[in-house]
Amino acid sequence: MKDWTFEKSFFRREIRRVNISRIVLAAAVLVAIVLLDTRHTVTLAAAKFRGAAEVTVDEIASITNPETELTELSFSANHENSSAFEADIRLKRLMYVKDGSCLLSLKPDAITETNYSAMEKSGNVSASIEYVYARLNGKLMIVKRSKLEPVDVLTGTIGYLPADIKIAVTENSDVELEDVLPVIMDTTGDAFSSLTTDIAFSSVILVIWSLWFFSIIHRTLRYDRSPAYKRLFTCAGTVEENARAIDEELSGRADFGLFGNIVTENWHIRRRPFSFLVEPRSSYTDN
Repeated sequence: MKDWTFEKSFFRREIRRVNISRIVLAAAVLVAIVLLDTRHTVTLAAAKFRGAAEVTVDEIASITNPETELTELSFSANHENSSAFEADIRLKRLMYVKDGSCLLSLKPDAITETNYSAMEKSGNVSASIEYVYARLNGKLMIVKRSKLEPVDVLTGTIGYLPADIKIAVTENSDVELEDVLPVIMDTTGDAFSSLTTDIAFSSVILVIWSLWFFSIIHRTLRYDRSPAYKRLFTCAGTVEENARAIDEELSGRADFGLFGNIVTENWHIRRRPFSFLVEPRSSYTDN
């Protein structure tokens, strides 16, 4: 074979193909990890550790269409139970965001009691949860809070308020539905209750991915670390001689596709999307 070099051989090209395929796969896995896990953890952590962004009464009182005025986040920060959320899970991710943070601080004009309350369990301790009205420029916003929290300044998340929850809170009262804003504020900290676990889980996932990616790069930088090279190295003759022999037996053949098995006179070649291996046919006949 004229002008034959090991670098241009079928064997060497296949090793490069497998390495590139694995790098592309690792990049795709990283994108999936970021979109499905890391992004929401970073968003929550940034909001928690940066502190609450201050919002004014006018800003919240002016909300009329939450589906367009709120921001859809990558996680569900609204922990209310509603048929609306069951029908459209996207509504649970609609939150009011200011300065890149969904953790907000608001000083209402006043706080008014409602006749609606609930009991939520945290571990072995039951926390008494109440729903109150925050008065904002003549409008009312439903606030979910613990009875132990101070009422002068509210700190929490503001999200979409489903109609069935609005009706449940306002029934048996003289409050008109049109006076209630279409958003609810949650100051119980439910959105951040699993933050430590989320950070730990995201960190472990990224460490595992980093170790995997390092192993791919480690193998890519030295082709002699490839399993295919190590297997061919154990065969009779040098790797270069065997690679040339493979090229000679494949010369002129066009009966094989991108992946699959190729059988020549002396070699059994296995090609997969993320792997490649060459073995002498004798190793099969011996078995």
